[in-house]
Amino acid sequence: MAVHETLHDYYMHQHSHLEYYVKCCENSTDPETVHELRLSIKKLRALNILAGQFAENYRDKPFRLKRRIRRVYQLAGELRDTQVQAEMHSAFEKLTGSEYPEYRSWLQQRELKKRTLFYKTVHHASSSATMQTGQKQVSRILANAESKSILQNSRKIIADLYKKAEQLTSGTINERSLHSVRKVSKQLRYIISIIQHSYPEFRFKKISVETLRVIEEEAGHWHDCLVRVEFLIKYTGKLSLRNHSAAARYQKLLGIYNSEHEEAFARVLIVARNAYNRQNPKSKRSE
Repeated sequence: MAVHETLHDYYMHQHSHLEYYVKCCENSTDPETVHELRLSIKKLRALNILAGQFAENYRDKPFRLKRRIRRVYQLAGELRDTQVQAEMHSAFEKLTGSEYPEYRSWLQQRELKKRTLFYKTVHHASSSATMQTGQKQVSRILANAESKSILQNSRKIIADLYKKAEQLTSGTINERSLHSVRKVSKQLRYIISIIQHSYPEFRFKKISVETLRVIEEEAGHWHDCLVRVEFLIKYTGKLSLRNHSAAARYQKLLGIYNSEHEEAFARVLIVARNAYNRQNPKSKRSE
């Protein structure tokens, strides 16, 4: 099996991307820039999982990104959610011809608050994005790992993650377990993609990157629909104390959003169940 870019080189490139996008986010919260920052962090997390498995001394002590970088990732996710909700609401207004200016204003204010907090945290996180002790350990482990060990341990990690997803989708599924399926599917896709980047002939027979990408897309849409319901509930909770007629109007909107959320849940449930539990078609949703 031919080796292309080594895992060590890939790790160093991703760390450079992290440093670069942290710097970019000090001056911009453009959705694409924030997305690239989060993507580099996700890939580094996957590489940390791999490195921890390659070195016996670290299997019980998983490598973690610096606390400030984890906080940046969290806030970037919250900012991204708010930006997506503003886009979804604007699209809904254009599609239906109905306007909800109060809610639109609430989303704009929320985005401003999230952006301000994100900027502040990113400025404090610049030094944490550079290579430090823990990252240097990961770098050395990946540099010293032999191909045979990389492939064997990668298959074990991937098989364990697949089994976890299989178990999650084997019985009744609720919102929490579906969140876990989404998280595990992302980890699987990143790890398989990273290994295939260095070993293009590598395959995991039970599931492909393409299938995982479909799960991720459907689960991402479901997540956005869920957040839309949660945001509107938060807004209407405040509104009902002041304006009963407006509250009734937004309750009707909430009913529409809930229906779309239910549809999105059903779609991702079918996709995930088909991918992970072909032998158990009776998996269903838990209310």
